[in-house]
Amino acid sequence: MTVPARLIEALAQRTYVGMADRVELNLPTSPTPVPLRARQREALNLALSNSPIAAIAGTPGSGKTQVARAALTTAIHHQRSTLVVAGRPGSLEAYGELPLPPLRITADQDYRDTVRDWVTRQVRDPRLTLTPLHWLPDALFEQLTLTPHRHYWLELLESGQLEAVAAAVARTLPEIPPARQRLLVHRLQQAYPLLAQREHLHQHYRHLSSQALEEITDGLLATMTVPVLCGGGQLDALGDRVFDWVGIEDAHSLSAQQLRQIAARARKLVLLGELEDNHSCFTQWFHRLWPGYRVVLPENHRLHPDLAYPIFSAFYPSTSVPYTPPTRPYTALPETLPRLAWHHGVTHQHLAAILERGIQALPNYCHSVLTFCPEGAEKLRSQFLPARHLSTPGPSVEIQDITQWSGEARELLWIVCDATASHQPSLADVRWALTRATEAVALVGDKNHYRRSAFAPLFRSSLTQIRDLTL
Repeated sequence: MTVPARLIEALAQRTYVGMADRVELNLPTSPTPVPLRARQREALNLALSNSPIAAIAGTPGSGKTQVARAALTTAIHHQRSTLVVAGRPGSLEAYGELPLPPLRITADQDYRDTVRDWVTRQVRDPRLTLTPLHWLPDALFEQLTLTPHRHYWLELLESGQLEAVAAAVARTLPEIPPARQRLLVHRLQQAYPLLAQREHLHQHYRHLSSQALEEITDGLLATMTVPVLCGGGQLDALGDRVFDWVGIEDAHSLSAQQLRQIAARARKLVLLGELEDNHSCFTQWFHRLWPGYRVVLPENHRLHPDLAYPIFSAFYPSTSVPYTPPTRPYTALPETLPRLAWHHGVTHQHLAAILERGIQALPNYCHSVLTFCPEGAEKLRSQFLPARHLSTPGPSVEIQDITQWSGEARELLWIVCDATASHQPSLADVRWALTRATEAVALVGDKNHYRRSAFAPLFRSSLTQIRDLTL
């Protein structure tokens, strides 16, 4: 049993838990280029420390994923095996851009086949950009020598005509000064053997046999350091493999059994979640950890203040309303359009008409529409989008249901609430949906029906923020 698994068992027994054991990750403080605030930096140091468990809590938009992604990037750079598990599949989309392309576990494919497909994709177009350690980084040099352009430069360098190489650099990068162009010509000439070796390896990788791919796959199954992304229900596909660093997104949405299964695969376990639900295992276990191994991120880094105050005061009453000084310019909306609005509509035709009218009022923005069930999203796509296509051109619109949502925030969000749908949103769904926008949220649905639903806290505490439009 791993150390995090033993600690999880102690937490489940209602024990106040500290950590005498340590893991041997020995990761340095992350040199992340993304600016972090003081509390985020504290959380990052905890996520990279040698303690076997770390718990990071905060409301949506507080920067938990930003911290986890920075810690994960550091672990990847130091060749540690890593795993990220999420309660909501959409939360994994935030980990799509990593130093190594991640390996995504799916329910319809076993682990070995997934690894083999990943290897096949990497060797189909390998990015060989390694340079000698004593060379200073040069982004322009790497830009010139990426795979699609390497043949061109190799042919020029083989001819030995430096004038032709200099002329080609001047044509390719006319905006840089002549001295910089001459430096690039010198660097290309100096790197000719390296570029030739890159091309040689590139061709070998592209023409690997099926047997060679199978052998590489077998060798990687137990030792590969590629980041693995996995939903809470796909853990069995990983077999008995144990990872150096494991992060859990939306830990508050997972059961005690799921958390135990994940902890059994971790040498270092990082839990990220919300504390609002007092009945969740994450909330109970968070408060049983020693204070040195848990961090609360109290700030809001996503929502406009006019959104944050009513939403957080309604759905996170035990948390002080977060205020973060602006670090980016907010979108200027017309004074007649509030940041948070409820548009009253009963029939599906009413909902579509309200959507069209509201979207046309802001033609210069990309609008995102969120529903709480796949049928609602499909109905809107089949009726609403074709009608917009046949009418005058307007702003772009994307329509997704909550299971398809990519996990990233949107600027302007429309939340369509269909009272006739088979699936009605839970309190967790409502909290999650309302915190997906950075600038404005407009809810569309039958106000009288949803006043008695999971949206009730919003009506009780923020009536001044609700805009009632009746067709």
